Amino acid sequence: RGCLFDVSGFKKPAPTQYNELKVASGETGGAVSDSFVVQIGAYANAVTANQELKKLKKWDFKAYEEKIGDNMRLRVGPYSERSQAEKVSKQLKNRGLYPVVLSSK
Repeated sequence: RGCLFDVSGFKKPAPTQYNELKVASGETGGAVSDSFVVQIGAYANAVTANQELKKLKKWDFKAYEEKIGDNMRLRVGPYSERSQAEKVSKQLKNRGLYPVVLSSK
């Protein structure tokens, strides 16, 4: 489907290194300047990314594309609190996707 990585074997996304570093350094996620996004995937094919974006918007998610080099990241958000992003992530998982919550700080 145009995704850069095979998600067929994923059960639960691993935490990002950035979030592990925040926890290890004692930082908390409650600061006003923090925001969180839900990443759906990274796509090499812009047409596929656009189709997925349209699907997310049809489902009433606050989705957007982000061009990184030759690839397109597909994300939902941002949300001011991690709990909001986690709730959206769960909804997306229920629709068969493999989202990952990331800090966008």
